[in-house]
Amino acid sequence: MTPSFALRDALALGDLQTFLGRSARVDDGAVRLIGSGGVLAVYTSVLQPAGLLDRSPTVLGLRTFAAETQAPVDSVVPIRALLDRLARLEGPATGSPGEPVGVLVPPDTATAPWA
Repeated sequence: MTPSFALRDALALGDLQTFLGRSARVDDGAVRLIGSGGVLAVYTSVLQPAGLLDRSPTVLGLRTFAAETQAPVDSVVPIRALLDRLARLEGPATGSPGEPVGVLVPPDTATAPWA
């Protein structure tokens, strides 16, 4: 079964797109999606060490959304893959402003040392 989540409305979808777009400008890597209990947490790397001897701290960005999931979601996916998936949902497919918007998690997986 493909993991999925349903955001509360089209405004939340726009908020997620904005967060991912800003995240891609900082680090065009991956995001970690963790969803259960009516909440979707989206983590991204803001600052991370470049190697074993790099003493830079790991700093993560986090945005949470009210979202329903059929089953718990815990996936690390490329930011661009998720942005492409969300771009396909824009327009008439999103329905009216108050309706939930279903999103399938991209099948692409990524690895991130911070995730």
